[in-house]
Amino acid sequence: MSDLTYDVKIWTTRVYKGKRGNRYIVRWEVANKERARTHTTKKLAESFRSSLISAARQGFAFDVATGQPEHMTRPLATVTWYEHAMAFVDMKWARASPRHRKSIAEALATVTPALMSTDRGAPSPEMIRRTLYQWAFNTANRNAMPEEEVRVDAWLRANSLPLAQLAQSALVRAALDLLALRLDGKPAAHTTVARKRAVFCGALRYAVELDHLVGHPMDRVSWTTPKADDEIDFRVVVNRDSGCRIVAVGRRRRSGDGRFLCVHVLRRPAAGGSAAPQAAGLRTAHTARDRLGRASADRLDAVHGFNVG
Repeated sequence: MSDLTYDVKIWTTRVYKGKRGNRYIVRWEVANKERARTHTTKKLAESFRSSLISAARQGFAFDVATGQPEHMTRPLATVTWYEHAMAFVDMKWARASPRHRKSIAEALATVTPALMSTDRGAPSPEMIRRTLYQWAFNTANRNAMPEEEVRVDAWLRANSLPLAQLAQSALVRAALDLLALRLDGKPAAHTTVARKRAVFCGALRYAVELDHLVGHPMDRVSWTTPKADDEIDFRVVVNRDSGCRIVAVGRRRRSGDGRFLCVHVLRRPAAGGSAAPQAAGLRTAHTARDRLGRASADRLDAVHGFNVG
């Protein structure tokens, strides 16, 4: 059961004047934790603030996790993260491109294991990920889930945390930390982390929109996307002599579509100098794919498959 308190302070509504219109921010404090909720109109903001004042005057306890009066929190406890994540997928599905559908499923499948109440009796991580990516977070496939995946789905439903608990910063941070890792435990690419974080952020914003959360949990978490590693690995860069020989061949040979097989790379800088461009007989697209591999979503497709409907 969530902790309750009567230590509540309700402040005046703050007005934020933006380019797209005013925003009205209701601010209050529960057990020394500042809370805020933004409304698009003054009337809505004052209505919500009045409900907080009324609850405090009537002696209702406030829930520490959500910041709302206990009687307003009870319905929220019935909605779990897993249920909300599937609802978020369904909301996005019709208007999302096939590629974006895969991206949403991948991000939610990555973060969901961190939002379980226990790991007792848990299926294998591979089974959980396959069930989430291929079935649960796929509107077109969900109702055709095989028997084995149905058992995994039942475990997820039984052990998913209530959505209201995501008001706890520690849970959000744990989920974000998972987004920063690949399946093998190594750091994920900067762009991959940023893309997954955007999906997770959108799912939480949708929870606020549905009044499942009072405010956006990420607003209270100081977490930044890891920076990209732009260091050049000269072990895989052609040296100057080999590059010149490749260019000589590339000038005499053309590709099947009539283009030269030639792109620019960097050669090792001379002592005291800076890196300079050097041509090599490879196409940019081929180089990037051969060295870096397919995107993580494509790797998931190869392992689990994804029917975009």
